[in-house]
Amino acid sequence: MSNVKSSGRITPLQVYMFYSQFLFSSIIGFFVAPLLRNAQYMAWVSVVLGAVIGLIIGYLSYRLSMKRPNKLFWQYGHEIVGKWIHRVISLILVLVSLYAGAFVLRQLTDFMVQIYLPDTPNWAVAWCSEFAWRAACVRV
Repeated sequence: MSNVKSSGRITPLQVYMFYSQFLFSSIIGFFVAPLLRNAQYMAWVSVVLGAVIGLIIGYLSYRLSMKRPNKLFWQYGHEIVGKWIHRVISLILVLVSLYAGAFVLRQLTDFMVQIYLPDTPNWAVAWCSEFAWRAACVRV
């Protein structure tokens, strides 16, 4: 049914595909409304510019991952840009990922409380959501 080999390991391409889908879906789902509110009539410029920059970065990341299919960027990045720049880039990626994850969790919590659980405290919904995501990640 599928051409994907099941070796029990996650390949760098799969990590890239998952991460890019997470970032693009998070941006489309949660950041468009604040963007439109703040940019007003020039929102289309920022959307087009962001899409073009995102596609360029995505394509470069894909090409880089295909040159070293058995390694992740954090394993060989120091060979490309140098040790200290690689550490700064890695730190920025970790912080952006943490921020995006926290932002998505906050948006999901607000949505769940407003629509489905209006009398439930926000902290309880956030804790349950985080616990469910952690359990899902462990199973994968």
